[in-house]
Amino acid sequence: MSNVLDFITRHLTDDDWMEDAAQAPSLSIAPTTCQEIEVSIVYDRYADEISWRLQRFETNGKVTIESHTATDEDDLSSYTESICLQDGEYEFIIYDSRGDGIDAPGYYNVTSS
Repeated sequence: MSNVLDFITRHLTDDDWMEDAAQAPSLSIAPTTCQEIEVSIVYDRYADEISWRLQRFETNGKVTIESHTATDEDDLSSYTESICLQDGEYEFIIYDSRGDGIDAPGYYNVTSS
C-alpha cells in the first residue's frame, strides 16, 4: 500500500487561527494500522511566535490530536516530534503570531516514513 501525504504551507493571521478554516491544508493517509509522521522545526530568533496543531477530520468536526507552542528559550533551536496516525484525514497548520513567517535559516518540515 502506498501512503499519501499532502499538505500546503499557509500563513495564518490571528483571525484565521481562531476560525475553522475550510481551505486549510489537509493530510491524507492511505489505509494502514498506523502511519508515523515527523514534524521538524528549526526556529528563528523569534520562536515564541511559532505554534502548530494537527487535527483529525471527524464526522462531527475537527479534533486536535497534537499541538505545540514554542517559547523564548527555543530561539535558534530545533524541535522534532514523531506522531503515529491512525487511518483518516488530517490537517496540519503552522502559525506565526507576527505573520512574517520563520526567518532563514529556520524552516519546518512534515514527512511520513
